[in-house]
Amino acid sequence: WTPDGTAVLFRSMRDADGIRSEGRLYTVAAKGGLPKALPMPTSGAEIVELILLGLGSGLIGGLVGLGGSIIIIPVLTLLLDNDQHLSQATAMIVNVFVAVPALVQHHRAGAVRWAVTARMVPAGLVLVGGGVLLSNQLDSHVLVRLFGAFLIYVVVTETAKLGGRRHRYTDKD
Repeated sequence: WTPDGTAVLFRSMRDADGIRSEGRLYTVAAKGGLPKALPMPTSGAEIVELILLGLGSGLIGGLVGLGGSIIIIPVLTLLLDNDQHLSQATAMIVNVFVAVPALVQHHRAGAVRWAVTARMVPAGLVLVGGGVLLSNQLDSHVLVRLFGAFLIYVVVTETAKLGGRRHRYTDKD
């Protein structure tokens, strides 16, 4: 069963034409219907492509001062034809693997304010959980539009910040 209980998850060693394959994951609605293949890499080339997309997204996000998720979610959704929910879930999982080493590095550099962190983490976990529950109630097309509106907001605010950075700050400021 899927976590929301609306579908059954299964693996088939045959594709839609009945030809034996390396095995794909499918879901079928609990109420019945045709199975839908989960968008998962099926070849070494696809895995290399995903690794390169992840590295490129992280690099671009880091260079421009935005999170890599701002880049990787549209890439997974638009270029690889993934469902928006799956793209966002993938980005959140990747963020854990990025955040842990970043936390270690910042801690070693003395750049973590633990008192502030201790107050922020519980609220962040509750809000992330709430956001996931809310997004699971939304149709993927609605979620795509909401994320698109968020991206427009990010572009507008970041562009405005760039336009306002004409003064170079010094220690005297």
